[in-house]
Amino acid sequence: RENVVLTPDEMYHLRQLGTQQDVENVQAILARHLADLRMRLETRMEWCRWQALFGSLTHVAKDMEYNVDYKIPADLRPTLTGADLWSASTSDPADDMLEWMEKYQDLVARPSAFWFNQKMLRTLLINTKVRELRDTLFQGQSNLGLLTQSNLQAVFNHFAGIPYKVYDGGYFENTDLTTGVASAGTSLVVRNVGTIAIGDAITLTDVAGDVTGRVRLIVTAVTASTNTITVAAPGADRAYAAGSTVRVKKFFIPEGKVVLKGELPSAIEGGPQWAEIISTTHPYGPSPLTPATGMFAKTIVDDDADPPKISIIVGMNGLPVVYHRDVNVIATVL
Repeated sequence: RENVVLTPDEMYHLRQLGTQQDVENVQAILARHLADLRMRLETRMEWCRWQALFGSLTHVAKDMEYNVDYKIPADLRPTLTGADLWSASTSDPADDMLEWMEKYQDLVARPSAFWFNQKMLRTLLINTKVRELRDTLFQGQSNLGLLTQSNLQAVFNHFAGIPYKVYDGGYFENTDLTTGVASAGTSLVVRNVGTIAIGDAITLTDVAGDVTGRVRLIVTAVTASTNTITVAAPGADRAYAAGSTVRVKKFFIPEGKVVLKGELPSAIEGGPQWAEIISTTHPYGPSPLTPATGMFAKTIVDDDADPPKISIIVGMNGLPVVYHRDVNVIATVL
């Protein structure tokens, strides 16, 4: 579920009788909130689909934690170590990719494309073995010294026969400081650590929103019991007051992961779709006696609150359902 609470000022406009322009302004306020909530819900649904692809989904609701194991075969989740890690100078990403493609010889699915985020693209662009492949493919050309996204795509198509796709989709998670931090401080006490994890890059912004006071920090430790985030020293070159914003982007494809997506034939039993989100019924249909599926919207008016408030909720009851577990290869390369 995603929700928004209307401010007293917005409630004043909602309840004010006036001209047609006033009515249109109210409609614009509601439409803006509903569009934002729907986008947030669809982002959460996409996050769920990616979690199913990686093999497990954890959901926390009403102080209960639900864990779903999608039983993805272990041989479709290779993990590189030591000198094979793509960050190592001795690594050979092209050979790894061809080895993962060979896994499809015994599968119904066929490899269609490699997916990774921008950091993995940079890792490939500076890799020694990949540059050697470039030299072989573009030998004799004037741009031999260049390795761009364009000719990297040519390398993929030539040696692997399938393309790659860079995908930096994700969502932002925001919290704020509950205690001010001194200049160059490395311990940040926040309202809620949420899903912030070691290795995340957080952005700390001054409470006044001053862009000159924005700094990017790498998380080195997280203590959930005290909502404390430890960042690499030095922290910031200025003090940050309580209320300053801490923001992190969580990528659907994490850094260090490469996904080889498979493609199923249209005639396969169960259909070519390897997974989808299935929704169950909710009580917000046309009437309590006719429950419905899919997304729902609900408005809660609390006139007795101080200050009074109106909450708008958009949600869906459902989870990803995996039909075919042996379609994608999910590799850990960093």
